[in-house]
Parts: sequence; structure tokens; C-alpha cells
Amino acid sequence: NAVATLGTALTVEQASLIKRFTDKVVVAYDVDTAGISASLRSFEVLAAQGLKVMIAVMPRGKDPDELLNSGGKQEFIEAGKSAMNVVEYYAEILKKKTGMNMDAKLEMAKKIFQLLLKVENEVERGIYISCLAEKLNILITSQAVLDLCKKYGEISFSRGKIL
Repeated sequence: NAVATLGTALTVEQASLIKRFTDKVVVAYDVDTAGISASLRSFEVLAAQGLKVMIAVMPRGKDPDELLNSGGKQEFIEAGKSAMNVVEYYAEILKKKTGMNMDAKLEMAKKIFQLLLKVENEVERGIYISCLAEKLNILITSQAVLDLCKKYGEISFSRGKIL
């Protein structure tokens, strides 16, 4: 099944309706800055409803509609099947933008922790944190997790600010 939003706006009401029919959502937005921000905002809204959210990355840097209109139906389906969790997705974006030096890793951890505060399920959040540690090749203790969650407040991906 598929649902399309108008532009990049996904509302709490829409997420609530989606929750009636499924517990897993794969979002696919454009590959530009606005699409990245929309993917992250959608994660916030959907995760707050208790939905498991995966993010599909379109091949060849194409937008979803562009890919489908150029005969890439199978590629679109494959992108959905290989969708990433939010930590994998956001870590890849940040890594491309900032690299992987110590300062970049610290900034990446901060931004992803802020995002993960939106995840209601503590077990799911813990799994994402383990994924983050693996992506950054760092050891995160449970005390460090508690300290980071206390330190960082909410983050918003509105107005195109993703970094």
C-alpha cells in the first residue's frame, strides 16, 4: 500500500490514520535538502505515533516521482526494500557533509541523540543507539546515554535546517 503527502508536510492526524493500518512505514522523499528535512520531520511525527520508520534513498539521486515516471518502478521497489533506519540514514548524510573526525563524530552523536528523543519506545531507542555506536565506531555506555538524553533537548527539522 502507498500513501502520498502533498509536498513534504506530514501531519499528526495523517500519522494517526496510518497507524490504524500498519505499524511500519517507509518514507521516500526527494534527495535534496528539503527532502532530507522532510524525511527527518516525518520520522519525528511517525515515531511519536509509535510507528517503525524506515527511509528509502532513491537510486541515481533521482526524486521518487522522477524515478517512477522514467520507468524505474523496480528500482523504486528495491529502494523501499533496502530502506535504512533513521540512524543509518542521518549518519550517512552527516558523514558526507562533515567527515568522520572526532569533532564530526561528537556533533553527529549530538544531533542523532536529539532526534532519538522522539522515539517513545525505550527498547527501540536503545537499538538505534547501538546502531549509532556501531556507525561511529565508538563505545556508548548506558550512563553516557542517560547523560546525553538529559543534556540535549528537542531538535526540530523545520525550515530546512538539518545540520
